[in-house]
Amino acid sequence: TAVKPFARQEKILQKLPAWVRYDADSKRLEISGPLTEQQREQLLALSPVADYIRAVEQLYHMTNAANWGGFGSVGLKTMPQDVSIPISLSKKLIYDPNLQVLSAYDVVSAEDRQQLFGAGAAGRYLGFFDTVNNLFGESRRVSTMFIGGGGFIFPRWIEAKFPGDPIIDVAELDPAVKLAVQRKMGLPPDDQTLVKTHIGDARNFIDDRLQENKRLRQNKQPPRLYDFVYGDAFNDFSVPWHLTTQEFSNKIKHLLTPNGVYLVNIIDIYPRTIYPPTTIETPIQGNIPTELLSNYTMPIDDTTLDWQGCAAPFQGVEVRQIEEDSGHCLAVRGRMRTSLRDRLLELDPRNSAFTQAVHSLYAQSRKTEAGRFLASYVQTIGSVFSNVYVFSSEAGVPHDGRDTFVIIGSLKKIDMERLDEAGGYWDNKPFAWIEVDQSGGEPKPQGQFEQIIESARGMLLTDDFAPVDNLLSPVFKDQAD
Repeated sequence: TAVKPFARQEKILQKLPAWVRYDADSKRLEISGPLTEQQREQLLALSPVADYIRAVEQLYHMTNAANWGGFGSVGLKTMPQDVSIPISLSKKLIYDPNLQVLSAYDVVSAEDRQQLFGAGAAGRYLGFFDTVNNLFGESRRVSTMFIGGGGFIFPRWIEAKFPGDPIIDVAELDPAVKLAVQRKMGLPPDDQTLVKTHIGDARNFIDDRLQENKRLRQNKQPPRLYDFVYGDAFNDFSVPWHLTTQEFSNKIKHLLTPNGVYLVNIIDIYPRTIYPPTTIETPIQGNIPTELLSNYTMPIDDTTLDWQGCAAPFQGVEVRQIEEDSGHCLAVRGRMRTSLRDRLLELDPRNSAFTQAVHSLYAQSRKTEAGRFLASYVQTIGSVFSNVYVFSSEAGVPHDGRDTFVIIGSLKKIDMERLDEAGGYWDNKPFAWIEVDQSGGEPKPQGQFEQIIESARGMLLTDDFAPVDNLLSPVFKDQAD
């Protein structure tokens, strides 16, 4: 964003944090990715009038909120040099130096806010305040599309958190869902929100969007593309199969910007096969290879650990110690691959107890039917996107019951090491992923990606064959139990 002139400009720009760059030639601030609210506050704090600006901004939002009660105050240690409340606003605002608060007795309008921002020393730094806010808005300008409205929570969050006139398209099949959210959950009328609801089947909306983009390109106009598409139309009882297919994912791919991502929620069971297979867990007789314990840590206040995943190249294998200084149980997720079985057997071929455990896990895991929808969907979306990431709603390894998984298909590799910097909303890393590294070439599977794919048994979901209900039958049975 272009830098507007302000007081002490050179000194302030020299103090910029490493994650923002000032280009002296173009006189612009540059940042990679969206500026978070915390980063915005960090930049504004470089100005000596930051506390005053922040207080006025807070009162503006407070007094314009629907639930404002007619009085509000915010802390402010001192007013900036030669800044005072204008006479025209003296009935609305009062600063009390003893209490160190700025109080409002009436609504602070946008015009009032600008008048306060322009007063005295604050006015000399107004260019910096505008520059930071413009950077915040431009970096967070986003184009989004939601498949399924639900409670319209996420679309409204985008409207609140991403300024700069975001595009928010929602494809919702049932008009009663939208009406219920408007009546009971506070979704504003269409003319009072940027959330645009399109009633009808999402696939029809996608097809219409693709046709419209074709027309726009023919007329040498920019197409309507999305930075973010969110699929939230699946649950464990009703999965529209025609939204799961390779063809549909490919349509989504052609609606994404170059940095675009397609995120989908699905529900399934990622099974865990355990050895010894007893109702009361008992350890394997004898020791297990130390290579499987490199990731293992004992808890501080508990003698029984949850399952912990093994390090590469044994992804998909899990270990659990029954008691401290006691033996271990062994488990495998999904359907054990033959190559994984052979790698395990090579660890300690003379250990008969361990060899028996591996053979048993291999045989039993290959009989399981659970997890096939997850596996087939991941394999399907992986046939469209070079970068695919699989998350569980669990903080550690996924549990072995009905679970919600988040699948991301991305046109570019996503830096998972910087999740905290993206706003702090999510810090769990994927437990399975495939991506193209910086050198290019073929996508490289990591984590438990290959283990998940094994359960697909080669199945791709297509418009000609997508037996979703059959694949999810173990989830139905689990729910009935």
